[in-house]
Amino acid sequence: MIDTNEWRQRKAALVKDARAILDLAAGEKRDLTAEEKTKVEKMAAGAESLAAQIALEERLQQQDLNAAVVAEQKEKAATHGEFKSLAEFIHVVRFNAGDPRLVERRTEEVLAQMSDNAQGGYLVPPQFQASVLQVKPEDAIVRPRAQVIPAGNPPDTTLYIPALDQATYGMYGGVSVTWLEEGGEKPSTKPKFDRVELTPHEVAATIPVTDKLLRNSAAFDPLARSLLRGAILATEDMAFLNGAIGGPTGIIGHASNILIPRETAGTVTYQDIRNMYASMLMGGAYVWIVSQTVLPALMAMEDTAGHLIWQPNAVQGAPGTLIGLPCVTTGRTPVLGTQGDVILADLKYYLIKDGSGIFLDASPHFRFTENITIIKVTWNVDGIPWPSGPFTLEDGATQVSPFVVLDLAS
Repeated sequence: MIDTNEWRQRKAALVKDARAILDLAAGEKRDLTAEEKTKVEKMAAGAESLAAQIALEERLQQQDLNAAVVAEQKEKAATHGEFKSLAEFIHVVRFNAGDPRLVERRTEEVLAQMSDNAQGGYLVPPQFQASVLQVKPEDAIVRPRAQVIPAGNPPDTTLYIPALDQATYGMYGGVSVTWLEEGGEKPSTKPKFDRVELTPHEVAATIPVTDKLLRNSAAFDPLARSLLRGAILATEDMAFLNGAIGGPTGIIGHASNILIPRETAGTVTYQDIRNMYASMLMGGAYVWIVSQTVLPALMAMEDTAGHLIWQPNAVQGAPGTLIGLPCVTTGRTPVLGTQGDVILADLKYYLIKDGSGIFLDASPHFRFTENITIIKVTWNVDGIPWPSGPFTLEDGATQVSPFVVLDLAS
């Protein structure tokens, strides 16, 4: 490493000598001679060159120092090893924020991924994010069946997805198709393209945990994964299905819905199910999404011949399908008798845009006297139905949709 003190001394000497020549001419009340002017200019240029060298060397030395600090932090982190479990990571966040393994979870690069209104936290290590978000169809309704767009870089930027406007311009978005005679004139087509906008929104979940349980990593780890997965998936499903203020656009109430008026107010009938089935866009991977409050009506439902069509039994349990399509019961949709208590959906027409996160922080302050730690988890996500409206079939009149929703009685 170069000692810049020598350069500083040489620069100071040049400035001093140049100043002496200027002072001499000023004392004698005369202009500089040609020889003196050449000397002063040469000294000034030398001083400027040394100043630039000093600035460059000091900048390089600072970069070397920064690199050394980062290397030292990584070395310390390496000596501690990786986090063995999610519970250990949470324990360190709560009780040992100075642990060097947390340094890389709070680097400027990580913080740059956070949305503008994020309140901080530590980025959960990728291996634990993957385990928390390993979503199976039985764990969540929408995410495992939807089109999921990964975070990308930058992760929270707005994304625009093109979509054909089937609502206004028919099945093919305004593209007309014509058989041509030999030598015939080619017709012009003008497809109408719409777009959907996805901007990941920040959402936070808080989980209270006793300090005693938090210190027992082995016992807490499976519970931690279960709590985090449950909080995230339930929050997302509620938003994807019902919508959320400042968050995803829900399926229920979207312009793409086909609304089916129910035959009888306050219940669900076989005719309602048939009407919904007839209004779906054929060919997809459909699922019935049924409020748990609908179950009594579903189990009492009869076809036109008076046969019960959906009956649990002691051997097989509840039927898994309705008219041959998977049937999922949930408490995340509206109650019996209200719009959306039964939905028939092909969820590949729902778009999810993941953003930055998952970030985690832990604080004892809110319930300090009770020895309870509040774990806060934040992540960024958005979702919206892809179609801008129902599809008009080739007959020019019949409308269908991948989102068929049971409405109030007409």
